Amino acid sequence: MTRLRRRLSAAAFAICLPASLPTQAQAQDGADAALCRMAGPPAPRIEACTRLLRPDMGRDAEVDALTLRGSAHLDAGELDRAIADFDRALTIDPRFAPAYAARSSVHALRDEHDRAIADLDRAIRLDPGRAAVFYNRGVSEERLGRLDRAFADYGEAIRLDPRYVRALSNRGNIALQRDDLVRALADFEAALRVDPGHVPAVYNRGVVRARQGQPAAALADFDAALRLDPRHRQALVNRGIMRFELGDPEAALADFDAAAALAPASVIVLQNRALAREWLGRLDEALADYDAVLRLEPRNLQALHGRALSRALSGELAGAAEDADQVLALMPDSPAGFQLRGLVRLLGGACALAREDYDRAIALHPPYWQALSGRAAARRRLGDAQGAGADAALAERIVAEQGNALARLFLARLGRALATGRPCR
Repeated sequence: MTRLRRRLSAAAFAICLPASLPTQAQAQDGADAALCRMAGPPAPRIEACTRLLRPDMGRDAEVDALTLRGSAHLDAGELDRAIADFDRALTIDPRFAPAYAARSSVHALRDEHDRAIADLDRAIRLDPGRAAVFYNRGVSEERLGRLDRAFADYGEAIRLDPRYVRALSNRGNIALQRDDLVRALADFEAALRVDPGHVPAVYNRGVVRARQGQPAAALADFDAALRLDPRHRQALVNRGIMRFELGDPEAALADFDAAAALAPASVIVLQNRALAREWLGRLDEALADYDAVLRLEPRNLQALHGRALSRALSGELAGAAEDADQVLALMPDSPAGFQLRGLVRLLGGACALAREDYDRAIALHPPYWQALSGRAAARRRLGDAQGAGADAALAERIVAEQGNALARLFLARLGRALATGRPCR
């Protein structure tokens, strides 16, 4: 009923810079040389590098100073000035690998990833031992959807620097996309051994554990991610899903409300909040969320299914029937669609037609305990006590085997709804 959502973590570009200015530049002005190459606010670095750029400086010193000033412009967000400095440095020395690597970051920030990769290819040919260059090329390859190449580049970055946290995390993300959960978990845990506070690795380890059927362990990771970043919307959503699956829809709803405050028009957030509200019996609020989703995505099957169920449980059988029919029109072999239409028909007193729908749902998905429970109710109303008992017993066994904490709530609500439903006709 729920679907775990995840996202790919953002990867910042590592900028490759020369380690120091040559002795000639330091002799001209040691203080400016030190300031030009140091980390810190970009404006003083730009001024220091500019003072170093004098006509009498040597060729190598000029290339270094231009590359460092370009990098300071890059840190300041002045991309045109940054690329002008990198271009000028490469005009002077076309074999200066750090300038190619730094210029690639400008291209990447402009979403010109093919150009970024071209510069990184040149940097690697000139200097193949820099882990950050392989990492940056992996990021651009990944943005272009070339996951095999990105995976290989992250692997090379890790070979050169086994403690490269972002490379480990990003390679883990690709493994996660490939559903290689063992590889993904190994990479995320390796990243966290180096940096226990790396939010993407903490969060994505939770995604892996959720997919492995470990909701409690996943919940712990989402908790940890939110301690590090309380506004991590995906962690809020996925923590809510884990809380829901562990049988705490109230806590789940609190997480979905917090996520909705950050992203009021998010389909994922609205869908999950509607589901929690529905399970808690807050049907008017659930319907409002499903309506909002369907305004954004009119063919959203999960929202159509959820709205139909909320409408049915609210007694709006005509609207519920329309939604159920639309689900089946969009997906004719949907077990959930037949189960849903069966419920609507059962509540409306069309017990024989309801049983037919439940039969089709169960044929498409035999261990479907919701459909078995509904068919048990239909059979009971049609006078088939033996068949009703068999279906109810099988549904109970499936629920017990799954350890589904919310199934009892669903069955109780189904019973209450049927008690007020129309008699069979």
